[in-house]
Amino acid sequence: MKRKLGRLLVPTILVIWIALRFDLGEALKRIASIDPMFFGLALIAFSVMLAVRAWRWLIVVRLLGIDTPTAVVVRSFALGFAGSALLGEGLGSLGRLYDMRLAGADAKTTGFAVVFDKAYDVLVLVALAPVAAIVLPSDTTRLTPATITLLVLAVLGLAILALSPAGMRTLGRLLARLFPRRPKLAGLGSLGDRMGPRHHTAVAALSLGARFAQFTFVWLLALGLDIPISLLEMSAIMTFVGAVVFLPISISGLGIRDLSMIGLFALIGYPSASALSLSVAVFAVTVTARLVVGIAWASLRSTSSVDTHL
Repeated sequence: MKRKLGRLLVPTILVIWIALRFDLGEALKRIASIDPMFFGLALIAFSVMLAVRAWRWLIVVRLLGIDTPTAVVVRSFALGFAGSALLGEGLGSLGRLYDMRLAGADAKTTGFAVVFDKAYDVLVLVALAPVAAIVLPSDTTRLTPATITLLVLAVLGLAILALSPAGMRTLGRLLARLFPRRPKLAGLGSLGDRMGPRHHTAVAALSLGARFAQFTFVWLLALGLDIPISLLEMSAIMTFVGAVVFLPISISGLGIRDLSMIGLFALIGYPSASALSLSVAVFAVTVTARLVVGIAWASLRSTSSVDTHL
């Protein structure tokens, strides 16, 4: 009960704080005057990100031996993506499991596929974090060369561990300890053995490509809003913003993730109006896309139901 109350209280406080602290009307004016060319390019980058993430999900499903039709796999990705608009990335992913189960896929194996898919996202963010910390101003990060070296070594060790069968077994045991009521998670390592080093490398590369497409999408939106920021700086900011998705606070939805963007913009010296306008633009495009994908999923679902009855 306390946890649920916290999930509602935190976003409510943040919304009130934004309403009092920032001029939303000014941000909306900036968005209304966005450069159409950059906006169109941003939408293309966003579409590329979605396509790569759907492709990665399909590959993970196939590597784990799930023979559900490709259309169902892609449709399940659409449901998970749409559900994340309201529930956050974590619970939204359960939509994939739900749709795959309706199509007859094994619940245990599909659940592991969802875990693997998200694990690659986390791995990429962790690997990029030290680089992002170096790119951002030193007075903001307050990282010494020794600390940065230790972080890089830790990330390399984590990457090697995560991309090996032994690492997958270790992850399975760790998850079993973290979630004692779900002992089946201990089997994660054995399923990980089905994926060789080349498979892990390929899926990790797709994860990196999807993340770079996301960085490019936000950067192009920023250029359209006349915010003079480099792609490198934007990538560093979005690395930390993306990490918020995987924190418990992300359960409250996309808005909280984008609020962290405002804080990071302020830390590196960009005007709050620029940060807010970009955050609202990203939020609007993302939520609209998720709703459109959700409608498409419902349409595909109803069509497949008719075909099944026929």
